Amino acid sequence: MKKIIIITMIFLTQPIQNIYSLGFAVDYEPIAIYLGSIKFPMHIRNTHLNLFYKGKKLSIDINNKEKELRLFPYSLEEEKSNQQFHMIICSECKIASKDNTVQYLYVPSKVDYKFYTLNAARSYNEKKEINGYLWTCTQEQLLDDNIIPDNTVIFIFDANLIEGLQVKSWPHNSNARVLPEIVIKNTVSKKDLYDAFDKASLAALPLNTIHQRNMTCIKQMDKQSILSMKS
Repeated sequence: MKKIIIITMIFLTQPIQNIYSLGFAVDYEPIAIYLGSIKFPMHIRNTHLNLFYKGKKLSIDINNKEKELRLFPYSLEEEKSNQQFHMIICSECKIASKDNTVQYLYVPSKVDYKFYTLNAARSYNEKKEINGYLWTCTQEQLLDDNIIPDNTVIFIFDANLIEGLQVKSWPHNSNARVLPEIVIKNTVSKKDLYDAFDKASLAALPLNTIHQRNMTCIKQMDKQSILSMKS
């Protein structure tokens, strides 16, 4: 007796990208690039600044051919829907660990720091129309034994040399977000700056061992976002 094998073929009537509508949905959060910068009162030599975020050491996005700069841009990746950041500037932070596992980072009690909370907000033009977005900044104190929150941009530097943050907006149709600019005081001398760099480099050595190098590059950004950052 011969067996008859029936082969059934199913043809998709929907584009392949809509296959998730068949019940195979996958959670996915769009990622955006966030641009930040540090502004110094004078041109200084091209140097390595110590910036960290969520287990990564952030790259300074500059042309290595430039010997002296005044504005040092950096970038990071985060979920597009993120509505809150923190920023902290301190000359030193410590690692709390247990069983060879990092628990959290904290600022020692005798170390000065400046800690800011950033919340996303809309920006309006003179006609009260939405023309972009920005971050509102509030300077606060750390809680719970000076523990640094996870979503914090950490800049290892002397907090007493910081003037504050300068808020910058970005266009509503931009594929990037512009973080507030960290501004160094105009009264700081070059000698004090270089002394602060040297101390920060030593203080950052333990952090370098637990942070991966971030490879995000500002060159991928659209022109509108870069102009917003420089304005």
